[in-house]
Amino acid sequence: MDKKIIEFKENNTPYSTEFGDIYFSVDDGMAETDHVFLKGNQLPHSWNGYKHIRICETGFGTGLNFFMAASLFEKTKKEGQKLFYTAIEKHPLKQEDISKSLEKWRDHFGDVFDIFLSKYPIRISGFHPIIIKPDIILVLIFDDIKDALPEIADKQDFWFLDGFAPAQNPDMWQDALYQNMSRLSHNQTRFATFTAAGMVKRGLESAGFEIEKVNGFGRKRDMLVGQFKSDQQRPKEKDARDEYKIAGAGLAGLTTGHLFTQLGAHIKIYDKNEHSAQNASSNKIGLISPRIGAERIAAYEYYNAAFALFNRENKEQLNQIGTLFEPDNETKILRFEKFKNNMNWPSECVEYKDKNILFTDAGTASPANLCAHYAQNLDVQFGQEIKEADIWATSYHQDFSAFDIQKIRGQVSYAIAKNHGLKHVHSYGAYVAPIDENHISFGATFTHWDDSEGVTEKDNTYNLEKLKLKHDDIKIEDGWAAFRCASKDRLPIIGPYEGRYINIAHGSHGMISSLAAAFILAYYEGLLPQPFGKTVLEAVSPQRYTKDK
Repeated sequence: MDKKIIEFKENNTPYSTEFGDIYFSVDDGMAETDHVFLKGNQLPHSWNGYKHIRICETGFGTGLNFFMAASLFEKTKKEGQKLFYTAIEKHPLKQEDISKSLEKWRDHFGDVFDIFLSKYPIRISGFHPIIIKPDIILVLIFDDIKDALPEIADKQDFWFLDGFAPAQNPDMWQDALYQNMSRLSHNQTRFATFTAAGMVKRGLESAGFEIEKVNGFGRKRDMLVGQFKSDQQRPKEKDARDEYKIAGAGLAGLTTGHLFTQLGAHIKIYDKNEHSAQNASSNKIGLISPRIGAERIAAYEYYNAAFALFNRENKEQLNQIGTLFEPDNETKILRFEKFKNNMNWPSECVEYKDKNILFTDAGTASPANLCAHYAQNLDVQFGQEIKEADIWATSYHQDFSAFDIQKIRGQVSYAIAKNHGLKHVHSYGAYVAPIDENHISFGATFTHWDDSEGVTEKDNTYNLEKLKLKHDDIKIEDGWAAFRCASKDRLPIIGPYEGRYINIAHGSHGMISSLAAAFILAYYEGLLPQPFGKTVLEAVSPQRYTKDK
């Protein structure tokens, strides 16, 4: 994603070097969006009866269409309405390029623009849900449209068919686009596009859309608008519950409660312990790191989307010192090389140092501080064990024998290492992380056969033997040991199961995974648009244990 894809012409008009075309009209980009996509879809009139307004845009570009739609929504919204906006972009711009492109309209877009820039995702492939406001949710999908659209499950109300003209961008305007539009539309779905090209008209008609050619904007004579014609009814909106009962006040439960409350839901959390941040949530310091993969399998997609999500939602909790990954065997050397060659991470967040990889946006966070942050203003009942809950965010209250999960003991060691000089977290099979300039955290053991309670000298010795740090005087002063719940496929278990929701088995990735899990559960309850692709949702679903039985 480091290829130069944008230049600025007169009046800071953005120009795509990839497609040889401008991103929006030189004359008046706002007026163009209003004419083509808003009035072309008969907005706001056409969305008046919708509780959740679902728009899908092909070609996010500078975000102009989104900001215009959000501005119109804020001016015309009715009580209880939400804007769910999904946009696909194969070549995401840098944050500063978006800011420069739209700076002259900043006052018109208001705080939506500033919030967006502050939460702009790491430019890696995949789904990136962004809560602009509780009633304005944006999901950016950085991917080729032929790969992105099949990952969307929900019917859309409006299509903004943008992207560059068919002559400049023929790969987008293919049968796969129209076929997926047909799959994702209902009998009230409308579309609008700036082009009137014959191939686009024929493609839309073949997919079941009724087409109308109308006046284009400015120098463009014609454009296309229309509506999907079928007997497919618009899906009913899911009614939120009056209250959600959550079992478990660790990271998983508190994160879910925090997000649901942020989105307007009422929750109560119950935990048998006397205070939060117990068990696997009680480590002094934890790692916030991405996953290095050789290909885009579900686990890679999930954990890196979760990493990016944590970065934009919890910046104040993240000590962003970077994590240096050092391969410790030939298999990892090969995987790191494939990651470097195939995954196309942008240079602003990754540096390649010989065989090592430094992720500059990674770092550490305190699980206890994170729990305290999430618990603010939540109704948490400690010392109470409940038998019935809407969301089970703990593996210790229920029998989850239907799932292939393990109880894994992990021990981390804390030591004095004066003036250790560590600038980053170092991960090399084991890891070492700075706590402050004179203290370090390192480990960790990973044993599913050990039921030992508390910190053991044996495991501290093991961690010390694995430690890669040149220092003459390391004194272990303490440690942390707890049991994690993990699945054998190393993915969490998130989703509906036997009339309730399950949110467990986050393993050693609890801080980032619990946040992604909260977004998934909020989606299932109709509080958010689809936050991650179908492949990821299926991979973490409890149904993966039951569908073949």
